Amino acid sequence: MLVADGVAYFAAGMIDHDGTYLFAIDAVTGALKWQNNSTGHLNAGIRKGISAQGNLTIHDGRLILAGGNQISPAPFDLKTGKCLVKARSQGRPQSNHGRYVGVLGGKVPVAGGRILFSSPRNVSSKGSFEVHTAKRRLRLNFGGIPPAWNTSTVALVNFKHGLLTCCDTSKVLERINAKEPAKGSRGTVASDLSKTKAIRWQSSWVKATSSRRCRWWWVPMPSWPWSSTSRSTVLNPSGSWWPLTRPPARQRGDTR
Repeated sequence: MLVADGVAYFAAGMIDHDGTYLFAIDAVTGALKWQNNSTGHLNAGIRKGISAQGNLTIHDGRLILAGGNQISPAPFDLKTGKCLVKARSQGRPQSNHGRYVGVLGGKVPVAGGRILFSSPRNVSSKGSFEVHTAKRRLRLNFGGIPPAWNTSTVALVNFKHGLLTCCDTSKVLERINAKEPAKGSRGTVASDLSKTKAIRWQSSWVKATSSRRCRWWWVPMPSWPWSSTSRSTVLNPSGSWWPLTRPPARQRGDTR
């Protein structure tokens, strides 16, 4: 569920074949503002379309849903609930079906990560995150941990071939809007940033190939990156955290 400006938005229907349902209600009274019951079958002939496979976010007058492997991120008109995309042919998977959506710097949607049915510890999966501009989509980073950001800082882990990385939000957006990737890059915004010397810092100890050798998983449960108004941090369920304005220091007892 997402609540914004007195309106609560929520979706149901994990399998598009069985139908997908989106609702907007008054957050105080529960009065229905709109509903959309048709997007699970955008392609009515094969009963394929959008699924409720993750969270919701809002961007530029649109409600955006992590919509499964057909259409994701899936945009809807915020005021009417009208679906703003058309059906895709043949019903084969065509989208990053990760469970997370967000808006980087208030400008570009980000979607991807772990699928809905996966272990919370599955952070080094084959999944990835993508940024979606008006004309194209770009892979931001590999892995299952969502990137964290605020107005000044982006922090991410590029699991396939990278490190725990921190850089300026403005430089990330600049790269996303660039027409061509950096020479010698490996196909992600994260790797491009290192080629163009846009990295604020990187933590070398996260380069361990085994998750057991990295402090992110040395704690009893997986850590979660998040962003506050003043700094980015890495937080784990026990309450300890590391500010990402500088590389995290080695902790006594770490295994790496």
